[in-house]
Formats: sequence, structure tokens, C-alpha cells
Amino acid sequence: MKNNILKIAITTALAIASFVVFAQDPILVAQVVERSACIDSAADYQNFKTKAELNIANNEKIIEQLKAHKSKGNNEARGEYRVQVSDLEERNDEMAIKIGISDMIQTSAWPSFKRGFNKEMTELMNALRKTSDNYLID
Repeated sequence: MKNNILKIAITTALAIASFVVFAQDPILVAQVVERSACIDSAADYQNFKTKAELNIANNEKIIEQLKAHKSKGNNEARGEYRVQVSDLEERNDEMAIKIGISDMIQTSAWPSFKRGFNKEMTELMNALRKTSDNYLID
């Protein structure tokens, strides 16, 4: 958090200094502002990707626990459990692929991608939590 605040403060100071020094040349001002925006968006992207990869790794651990757990009940219930765990694993794998290719997302599409990814990740984590609560509590 302190890093982000520091980056924003430095970026703002650079932008203000640029406006004062290069006020006569709008092209130079635009280049400085664009460079500052690139630094911020690159840091935002890396932070987002790191958190997403951690969530995916944690999800994999939960999925492995669910796979190792033997569901109680009749054959039908055990089959439903296996399908449910398999679905969760597939969804997590899809999230890993999405974050893996996220560096190809255009800057203009980044906010939309990020919102959609966060929504899907939240839904997946809630489904994992619900499944864990239902089956892993003895």
C-alpha cells in the first residue's frame, strides 16, 4: 500500500514538474504523462497477476484436498461429488489460462478483463468454500 502511494506521489510530482518545465511543448507533456500512466498500469497489472496466481495456487490445494476426501453416501452421491470437484478443477484451470495470457490484453480492455476475472474468481472461491464446508467437515 505504501509502495502504491509512493508511486502515485512520484508520478504526480513528475507530471506537475513536467507541466511547469515543458508547458510550451504539449508533445513533451503528453509523453511524460503517458510514461507515468504506463508505469502505474504495469505495476497494477503485476500486482493483480501475482494475487490471481496466489488465489489459483490456493484453489489447487483445496481441490487436491477435495479429491483426496472420500465422499460418503451411495454411488450416485459419490459420482455427483466427483463431477462437482472435477468442475471446480476445470474452472480453476481456466482461470490459470486466462491470467497466463492476460499480458496480451489491450490496455483499453484491461478494466473490463479485470472486473470479469475478479467476478469469476470470487464465484469459484465461493463454490470451493461451499464444497469444502459441505464435504471436508467431519
